[in-house]
Amino acid sequence: MYTFKQAAELAGLHENTARTYRDRFLEFFACTGEGRRRRYPEEAVAILKLISEKVSQNLTQEQIQVELERKYGLFINTKTPEDNNTTLEENNITTSQLEIIPTTRTQFLELVRSAVAQELQSRDAVIAELKAELEESRKNFNDLMDKQESLIQERDERIIAQIRKLMEGKQKNPWWQFWK
Repeated sequence: MYTFKQAAELAGLHENTARTYRDRFLEFFACTGEGRRRRYPEEAVAILKLISEKVSQNLTQEQIQVELERKYGLFINTKTPEDNNTTLEENNITTSQLEIIPTTRTQFLELVRSAVAQELQSRDAVIAELKAELEESRKNFNDLMDKQESLIQERDERIIAQIRKLMEGKQKNPWWQFWK
């Protein structure tokens, strides 16, 4: 395991040039640790040499990327930030113990596509469930509105019946003959 400066020197490159290459092709560089404690495997030296060679052949960044994918694959660092809090010496980490998954860009994109498809399926299931709940709520609301409407109509009919009784009683006796 090397610091980036050591890897650049072993590849025969100036450190700034090597950092530029690393920044352009970051997905091909696996590392452990953070900040000054970051270490790169021996493979980083070979990757830097290959990039330098292809740049000297005037290949475009896309062409170099295809070559790197074919030869090394992408590196997806799956370590969580909590895992990076300890030093390499404390963990006694070797390259084989790193939680890094090499894959090609196509495999990576397929992995992302399947993850998105799963997320969309779960979202669609939630949406279908919410639609069913909404439809049930609408049905319950309509039932309650119908019941309320019928109760209001019954009340109105009782009130009108009471008013008619009162009116019929008043028509029999004029008001000035209320004692009769």
